[in-house]
Amino acid sequence: MAPHIDSAGGVRAHRGAILHFRSDPGSGDDPDSFEFFDDGLLVTADGRVAS
Repeated sequence: MAPHIDSAGGVRAHRGAILHFRSDPGSGDDPDSFEFFDDGLLVTADGRVAS
């Protein structure tokens, strides 16, 4: 699947569950290596992650 390119530009907000990896967990399940946000907000500007 090709990546989605926001051709309209500008700022957009995407609400939903977000899984964010802070570091490589390696072969174990290090709970400090990731964060999960059940109700997160991803902001994009001109097709790139802004915050």
